[in-house]
Amino acid sequence: MNSPSQSGDRIESSPKHQPDQVNARGVFGVGLALAALVLLSMVGMVAFFRGLAVPDNYLLPDYATVGEDMEPPPPKLDPFQSQHLRQLRAEQQRILTSYEWIDREAGIARIPIARAMEMLHHQLPARNHRD
Repeated sequence: MNSPSQSGDRIESSPKHQPDQVNARGVFGVGLALAALVLLSMVGMVAFFRGLAVPDNYLLPDYATVGEDMEPPPPKLDPFQSQHLRQLRAEQQRILTSYEWIDREAGIARIPIARAMEMLHHQLPARNHRD
């Protein structure tokens, strides 16, 4: 193919610009479509919120009614919390440091955690640490 510079032909190009006339029919159609969409959305929201509304004859349970004389129940606090925590920690420590049969017939026993780690350490193969 020959390019215009090689063949000597001149290519006339028309100036590129936006049209002077606005397509009124298209603008009106888009505006009408947007107005219909807004109206349809409003009708849908009204229907949705009416569906969510609680009817007047709906009976609320007793715990949902609020009166001036009603107060929430007091919190259930443990007045002996520190004593109970000490007992819990002592029981946990006893479990971790004592021997006890769990199921004598099946031969299942609890051993102290330090003894269990020592037994496990002797059963595992030694690793070679190479740099």
